[in-house]
Amino acid sequence: MIKKILKNKIVDGLVILFDLIIILLVCCFGPNFVLNILMLITIHIILLIIFLTFILKLPIINYQKIHNKKIINEKRRKLLDNEIYSKELDIKTFDGTGSLTHPSVLYFETGFNGYKFWMAFTPYDNDRVDLENPCIAVSNDGISWEVPTKIKNPLLKIIEKQEPLRYYNDPFLIYTDRLELWYRYTIEDKEFKNYIYRICSKDGIKWSEPELIIDDNNSYYMSLSIVKKDNQYYMYYFDIDYCLHMRSSKDLINWGKEIKINVNDFDGQFWHGEVRLVENNFELLFMDRNYNLYFAFSKDGKNFKDTKNIKLYYAPKEYLYKNQHLYKSSFLHINNKLYLYVPYTIVKLAYNRKNIFHKKWKLILFIKHVGK
Repeated sequence: MIKKILKNKIVDGLVILFDLIIILLVCCFGPNFVLNILMLITIHIILLIIFLTFILKLPIINYQKIHNKKIINEKRRKLLDNEIYSKELDIKTFDGTGSLTHPSVLYFETGFNGYKFWMAFTPYDNDRVDLENPCIAVSNDGISWEVPTKIKNPLLKIIEKQEPLRYYNDPFLIYTDRLELWYRYTIEDKEFKNYIYRICSKDGIKWSEPELIIDDNNSYYMSLSIVKKDNQYYMYYFDIDYCLHMRSSKDLINWGKEIKINVNDFDGQFWHGEVRLVENNFELLFMDRNYNLYFAFSKDGKNFKDTKNIKLYYAPKEYLYKNQHLYKSSFLHINNKLYLYVPYTIVKLAYNRKNIFHKKWKLILFIKHVGK
């Protein structure tokens, strides 16, 4: 719709006519050329915002939130009394944008090959799936991240031929007797095809060749999580039915039937999430289709309960923009504190007509008290 409007010759003619009228009006203010140009630019910006917000109904500015800022601030103080830290992280990506998503974070109390925090992620600038390829970053405080000098991101070969569109997405990092990085290989042909692979490493530097785990293509296997308990692998994933599912295997060859996971106190649509084993219990962090974040807990890994909505107020700009989206997040429990790694984006105007809006995904770290 937007492209059609911009290509409309009548609209172009009206814009030119309007420009001429503005120039004539500006000239009336005197011979000061610089002042006239500044006024012209200011008027154009104001008119553009009005046109996009009120004519095209695009999600540029949320006037309601601005109006209710005092109310929101009061709610924030009440809801976030357990939040002790939040910070936007700076992590380098191989495409140079620093725009990334789908984090999967591990913590080693005594360190692993010199680092306590290990993260897998994929670049995702402007939702470009061709950039999705597992990468690694490391840290000793969970805040300042770097890429080890001996690692070259991405971990997999860059796919040069994009017909049909192919990409490596949804990485998940787990430690057994080594690091295991599981991911999904997607082919967008006449039908979507999804395969599950893993690569392994003893030091996080040298990684094995990709190992095909599942190729039955019976599910989309979105946002997969891997839990290993009692020598059995549990694979959790989301599907286009907006439900959470699980399959298990002892040998990674023979997989059990798909089980739909029950989550009490939630009747919405599941989207992306993460399941981890914490002190022999299963914990689930997930989001719904409206970009709300939830936590749930389970003893058996099949029935989750005590579902709680997590309120995050992660940037002052939330009072200005109404088109913020979050994505698949990761979590850690460290010394009675909850570390949440949450990607979010704000859609902004781009600088060319081919790409009117641009999404840059940023990663925010929240640290919350969770008690004993």
